[in-house]
Amino acid sequence: MLDQPFLAAAVARLPLVDATDRYWCPTFATDGYAIYINREFAETLSDVQICFVLAHELLHCILGHIDRRQHRDPELWNVAIDYATNLLLASYGFDVLDTALFDRKWGGMTSESIYDSLKKQRQETPQLIVCTAGGNSLPNSKWREASLAGVDLHVDPLTALTDDLRPQPNPSEIERRFLRQELVSAGKVAGIYPGTLSEEINLAITPSLDWQGLLAQFVGGLRRSDFRLFPPNRKHIHRGLYLPSTGVPGPKHLVVGVDTSGSMDKATLGMIFSQIDHLRSVSECRLTVLQFDTVIQRVEVSDPFDQSADVEVMFTVSGRGGTDIRAPFLYIENDKDGIFGDIDALIVLTDGFGEVPKHAPQYPVLWILPSRGVDSSSFGMVIRLPR
Repeated sequence: MLDQPFLAAAVARLPLVDATDRYWCPTFATDGYAIYINREFAETLSDVQICFVLAHELLHCILGHIDRRQHRDPELWNVAIDYATNLLLASYGFDVLDTALFDRKWGGMTSESIYDSLKKQRQETPQLIVCTAGGNSLPNSKWREASLAGVDLHVDPLTALTDDLRPQPNPSEIERRFLRQELVSAGKVAGIYPGTLSEEINLAITPSLDWQGLLAQFVGGLRRSDFRLFPPNRKHIHRGLYLPSTGVPGPKHLVVGVDTSGSMDKATLGMIFSQIDHLRSVSECRLTVLQFDTVIQRVEVSDPFDQSADVEVMFTVSGRGGTDIRAPFLYIENDKDGIFGDIDALIVLTDGFGEVPKHAPQYPVLWILPSRGVDSSSFGMVIRLPR
């Protein structure tokens, strides 16, 4: 806990399960949430070695390696994530087990990049020896054995093998991702965010769903569905249609903070803003756009019953100076014109390179970041745009 506080913080959040009597757990194993332990194997290890194996499992969970496999070949993916994990642990001063997969040529690469390289290598020269464990090369035919060599098994979260061992139902993929976000945020708050893990962490907490769908889910989650006929839906009265309106309105007011000094170009920002405006129109809520660099440079408001806001007019970029991501939060907090009393959420479009608020506001916050943007906040939900 003193030497590796970032990893130690996860110990209190993830269940450790005794699986000594299970044939599939000759060493250690993880399904991306629980860590399964074979006591007999652990008793053959020194304290230093146990720390390494436990940290190895923790990184698989924190970095979402099990969920990130998607359609990839399981055995080759197991090799790739073990290479990535052990290299990261070595960089943090851990003594890597002699039987663990380890090769410094993969240093600085993500698990996905290692997988792609291994796959290409296997396709071009099927008989080439590519796996290295404990300084010894292993042939392609031994990849599966290599991925289990003295360290761990990567268990499918949906398998029935662990049903009777889990202390509680296995969390869903979305729940596991939110847990990873919490663990990463805890590391940031404590000032122990490990810089060399940044790329893997970004991939771990980036949703695999499309960003438009996640944005719609965020806005939809602010909306209530208690319909009533009186008063009717004003949007359609001019057409002679008296349709139900929401009994408990929401969202009433969405605020979008646009970092005009960031790395997202105007085309990308316009695409995101058009999607937000579409959701505003469907939700029948007011939309306030705050363009900022170090201060608020432009404020535009669209009426909740506009059929469609003029996106081109509202999105005439102003600013392009330095960056202070606190600007929209401070503007809302000061609220000189009294227009933010009914704010439902703030959506911030930024690359993250700038000072952020230290404390979460009273309203929900959604961060939309480019693929290589920096998530410097300790609160809110994050959507990262694809490359």
